[in-house]
Parts: sequence; C-alpha cells; structure tokens
Amino acid sequence: MVGEAAALGSALLWALSNILMGSQVGRMPVVVISALRALFGAAFLLAVAALLLVSGAARAPGATAALGLAGSGVLGLGLGDTAYIRSLRHIGVSRAFPVSMATYPLLTFVLAVALIGEAVTPPVAAGAALVVAGVILVVLGGRPPGAESEPTRSRREVWLGTALVLTAALLWAFASVWLRAAADGVQPAVAQAIRLPVAAIVTAGLARGAGHALWSPRYGRRGLLALVLTGVVGTGVGSMLFVLAVQRAGAAKTAVLSSTAPLFALPLAALLLDERLSGRVIVGTLLSILGVWLVVAPG
Repeated sequence: MVGEAAALGSALLWALSNILMGSQVGRMPVVVISALRALFGAAFLLAVAALLLVSGAARAPGATAALGLAGSGVLGLGLGDTAYIRSLRHIGVSRAFPVSMATYPLLTFVLAVALIGEAVTPPVAAGAALVVAGVILVVLGGRPPGAESEPTRSRREVWLGTALVLTAALLWAFASVWLRAAADGVQPAVAQAIRLPVAAIVTAGLARGAGHALWSPRYGRRGLLALVLTGVVGTGVGSMLFVLAVQRAGAAKTAVLSSTAPLFALPLAALLLDERLSGRVIVGTLLSILGVWLVVAPG
C-alpha cells in the first residue's frame, strides 16, 4: 500500500501546486510560471540528492539507469509537457485537461501490460474506468463561470489540439513505463534529480524563446513565494512520491491514482477560491473514490 499512498499523495501535492500556480495566472506568463516551478523544484531535488549521496543514504545510479532516467525526463517532462502546453492554444484547458486525464492512465495501462508485463486484475481495470469517468465529470463540472462562452474554434484547430493532447498523453505513458524500468533500485530523490532538471531546461528555453524574462520585479515577492512553494512542495516532494509510487505500485496503478489530482484541486478551489461545486463534481468525486478503492484494495 506504500506505492498507492504515495501516488495519492503525489496527486494531492500536484493539486496544491495547481492552486498556487493558478493564483499567479494573469500576473505572469503561463510558460514563465511553468519554467520557474521546474527550476525551483530541480534546485530542491538536486540539493536533497546531493545530501543523500554525500551521507551514503543513497547511491548514484549506473550509466544505463541514469540515461534511462534522463530519457524518460526528456520524453515526458520535456516533449510531453511541451505538446500539452501547445495544445492549449488550440482547444483550451477545458477540453485539453479532461482528454489528457482520461487517455494518459488508459494508455499507460496498455503499455505497462504490453511492454513490461505488469499484471492488471479485473478490479483494477474496473477501478481505472471509474476513476477516468469520475475525473472527466469533475473537470467538466468544475469549469469556471463563462467557460461555456469561449470563442468558437475552427475544426482544424480542434483536430490539431486534440492530436497534440493525445500525443502528450502517449509520451507521458511511455515515459512512465520507461521510468518504471529505469528507476528500479534508485532512490526517488536521486531519480528525479536527474529527470526534473531536464524539464527545467526545456521549459526555461520555451520561456526565453517566447521572449519572456524568467523574472521581473513586477511579479512581486508573493509571486516568487508562491512559485518557490509550488516548486519545492508540489514539483519537488510530489515528484519524489510519484517515482516511489511507480517503483512500488507500478506504472499502471500510479497513472490511474495520480490522475485523481482534479478531485483534490476542485474542492480546494471551492474552499480557498470560493468556486462553486456542481452536481457533476460531487458525482464524479464519488465515482472516483469507488474507483480508487478498487485499484488499491488488495486482491
């Protein structure tokens, strides 16, 4: 149960991270928020990994494992996240988010079974379906006021955006399965200290390529504090829990349980940001709780 608990903990911290990042949307470019989050998280993980290695509490991975970890970072955190961010230009968050949350765990299930032989029991498969359905209901039911009035998008934009989201989900799935193999026996902080700096370099490059400075006095001290917290807690600690979950519970279960982040994020948004919860959110949450129980219940 350690792996399953770590996956749910990772989802909770990712939800908190999204609340913190959401508080800065409109104050600074989204790509800068993503870049600073990754940079602060990478700095934290590098420091933790260095302490563990110097104290002897962890060992440096071999060249093969290190290359695998870096490769999974490039694939998932670099290329996958880039494809997802690009999709937002074409179809927006309200469409991209539920599609990604539904397809990522299912693709990971298929790849984990086909490529590394992970066993998936009928209760786990049924639980995965309930979690995906619940997440879709929660996300759709948690749209902010006025989301229905978004601009009409051309058919080409919709097809291109959807293709990019599906590409991102496939890259994330491959990265999760690759991580399962590469991280075997590697301390989670050390594993992420190799993977996350790759994402930091990619996202910082995207920000600079778009002509944005990584920091400006107009962002303010509160903005800096919010991104330090989301980088250290959400991205740093949360990503260590994600690696631990993949190691202990497997890529398939971790993909399903980590996709429950919206179940934490929307109630937190209602509590902290006074957003209204709809009936869809309540029903979706109940479905996903049942699905999580099926996934984590001992066979």
